Amino acid sequence: MKVITKTVEITVYISDDGKEFKNKENCLYHEKKEKALKRYIWKNKVFEDLENFFDTCDNRGYDSFPLCDNAMLINNLLFYQNAKERRTTIVNIKTGRTGKAICNKNDCFSRMVGWAIAWTRYNGNEIPNYI
Repeated sequence: MKVITKTVEITVYISDDGKEFKNKENCLYHEKKEKALKRYIWKNKVFEDLENFFDTCDNRGYDSFPLCDNAMLINNLLFYQNAKERRTTIVNIKTGRTGKAICNKNDCFSRMVGWAIAWTRYNGNEIPNYI
């Protein structure tokens, strides 16, 4: 009797959330899709919080955030966004506390993401690493 022993190697790719994939491309696609979903959920949650703050303030007839390249003062907060400079800034003019967002030159400028990042930093919270 002849005994043949074979060793079979299988590469398994494991995504950040623990799912297993047989090839690298599917794993990377899944991670990219999950990261985009996390970004979307985070951005909407923070922006909703900012809108709720905006709605509770004496916003003097403003019904939305300032368009790019315009500043708006609500209570003691100065809101400013400049698309050309790719910056969003929130400053408390009484305390000097600020929250800034500067868009990377390789990323697409998004008003909502800018406001969400600036508001998060203004409140002293951390930006998740998937943003």
